[in-house]
Amino acid sequence: MKKSIALILIAVCLLAVSCKAKELNGTIDQLFEKISKVNAEGELFAYDSDRLYDELLISNDLYSEGYFMIPVESNGVETIAFFKATNKENAKKLLDAFSTYIKDKQTYEEQYNADNYEVAKKAVAKSEGLYVYLVMSPNKTAVFDVINDNLK
Repeated sequence: MKKSIALILIAVCLLAVSCKAKELNGTIDQLFEKISKVNAEGELFAYDSDRLYDELLISNDLYSEGYFMIPVESNGVETIAFFKATNKENAKKLLDAFSTYIKDKQTYEEQYNADNYEVAKKAVAKSEGLYVYLVMSPNKTAVFDVINDNLK
């Protein structure tokens, strides 16, 4: 009986640790300062809320903070987005919007630009707790390293 209780307690503890929500170390502004040092295509420009809604159907009520960034001057497809959703349901909506964006870019670039298509093919949209992000970059690994170092 004692062994059973001990095993149950261990299982509960492991479950609690594994389900712990990830938190961002610092602010999203600080995260993008670090990302800007490793992204491939120079200075990044943030979509405003109107453009986010017009192009991705992302409304203000889906997130509490975040950016959808593209290069200021570039013919490339580099896109880096990072948002904190207001709840799990909205995190799923953001992830769906990012996944659709990636598919649309892949479809378009396949027809027009082989280099951009290769970058778009390797793009990733990911959700960790309430944090949802998209990385489409020739320097994808370096961008992910920055995100992973700051999301614990």
